[in-house]
Amino acid sequence: MNPSIDNHLKLDVCRRSLVAAPLFAVCAALLFFIPIVEDPLSLFFFQMGAMVAFLSSLIRAFAAYQINHHGLDALASWDRAHEIAIWLNAISYGLCATLGLLASEAGSLNHELSLVVSIAIVGGSAGSIALMPRAQLAVIFFASVVPSLVLFAQIKPGDPLTYILPAVMTVLNVFFILNSRQFYQQIRKKFEIDEDLKASRARASYSAKLASLGEMAGGVAHEINNPLAIMMGQAEQIRSLATNAGGPEGAKLLEKSEKLILSVLRIRKIIQGLLLFSREAENDPKIAFSLGSLIEDSLGLCKEKFRYARVDLVLDPVPELQVLCRPTQISQVILNLLNNAFDAVQNLDQKSVRIYFMDLPHAVRLTVHDNGAGVPKEIERKVFEPFFTTKDFGKGTGLGLSISRSIVEEHGGELVLNPSDGGASFSFTIPKAKNTAAI
Repeated sequence: MNPSIDNHLKLDVCRRSLVAAPLFAVCAALLFFIPIVEDPLSLFFFQMGAMVAFLSSLIRAFAAYQINHHGLDALASWDRAHEIAIWLNAISYGLCATLGLLASEAGSLNHELSLVVSIAIVGGSAGSIALMPRAQLAVIFFASVVPSLVLFAQIKPGDPLTYILPAVMTVLNVFFILNSRQFYQQIRKKFEIDEDLKASRARASYSAKLASLGEMAGGVAHEINNPLAIMMGQAEQIRSLATNAGGPEGAKLLEKSEKLILSVLRIRKIIQGLLLFSREAENDPKIAFSLGSLIEDSLGLCKEKFRYARVDLVLDPVPELQVLCRPTQISQVILNLLNNAFDAVQNLDQKSVRIYFMDLPHAVRLTVHDNGAGVPKEIERKVFEPFFTTKDFGKGTGLGLSISRSIVEEHGGELVLNPSDGGASFSFTIPKAKNTAAI
């Protein structure tokens, strides 16, 4: 199930509770002050049940208000209290209804009031318990099954009313429960369609931006490669002349020419990496590709950023094997995880990001671990949702992890947030190629 959709549905449930709970509190107060039983012992338990119903209704209303007022941030704190309040509502109102049925004759006013209480608690709670299986069981058992059993026990031969009442009560309660479940199933489908549409639009926009970046990078690469070729040729000529010249001056010239050649090669490699990263590869076939080359190409685009920011980027030994993938897409996943890790350690004195691997029987697992503050427990389930971000406005779209997870899943792997005592740790798996020898 999609946690985002479930949370939105729970918010809708709480909005309904915000209306129902005060009404339940008023009804409980009326039952306490105007009891429908007379026996002292029954009266005691009846008023206790009414008091619990009143208090639990207040708790339910307060929890629903907190969730409605503060939104998803309060859901984790108050959702449990809201559910427990509904349980107590069901048990206490069920007790009142059962005692009222036991203490009165079929057809009497008190008997009918007890019946109304039982049906009202089920009908009024049906919308709130549709997403709470345990609360649903509590309501069904205490507010429906037990009173129904009492009604069936009170059946009198020759009195049609005693036959009709339990049948009507059972039919109404079943209708309320089934109708509420169907209602929320329809809402869930609508939310799922909206979420899929929103994510599809986001991916289309992201792909369009990458395509534009790819066109621009292609033009830039063409313009830069020509002078780079000339620079490389001139640098190689200088190296050749310095080698032939010999002596101290020749040695200095040779050293400078070597540095120039390395710089040109580095620029060329960055351009190749930019072209690889920015092109649209969704329709590319999966190929056997060296894991080492994949890591090298990805790091070529961000290694300098880490170095200038004094972030210690630790790369464990890369297994010498091939993976079956679309290299461009996996490179995007690696860069996204590295950029998130980079942002997470920005404000630390000691900044560290580590990349390590685990060689599995049919796949390889790559993990990016940083020493930042980590992911708070309350948002762990949200980090892969589209448009969810903890970055400052303008610094994040909330699409990186969502798109990365989709890419990894399309490759037959999984992207997960690992439990970690310190910092954040994300891992994803890529299937090995049949021939795992690196090229």
